[in-house]
Amino acid sequence: MDVAGFNPSPAPAFYWVRFTLDEVYIHYCDFLYFSGTSLVRRLALVVDGRDSFLDRRHSMGAIISKSTALRKLTIIDCDGDEADSWYTGWSNFMESRYYRCDPVPYHTTIVFDDLVLTPEKHGGV
Repeated sequence: MDVAGFNPSPAPAFYWVRFTLDEVYIHYCDFLYFSGTSLVRRLALVVDGRDSFLDRRHSMGAIISKSTALRKLTIIDCDGDEADSWYTGWSNFMESRYYRCDPVPYHTTIVFDDLVLTPEKHGGV
């Protein structure tokens, strides 16, 4: 029913997740509002603006740190630059998580096209 001046809001989206089995695949901005943050074990974040993600990495780090069950983080960079500049930004991101006295307890993989960066493969592109 279409009534002039009335625009019904869309129904809220609900997704059923079995956190022990499923990988949550979500845009990084939407993850900021995700209610199951503390339960996620496997998380794939889609990034489509690397600069804005890196600008928000501190707030994302705080949100991800609430993911106490997190064991695997995959970041899918859909907006990467040339290989050298792509690597530099994400290399700093990895250093902030793994090259310290208390490294994060989950494994991170960052993917852009055929380039893959992991804590073990941190030595160059």
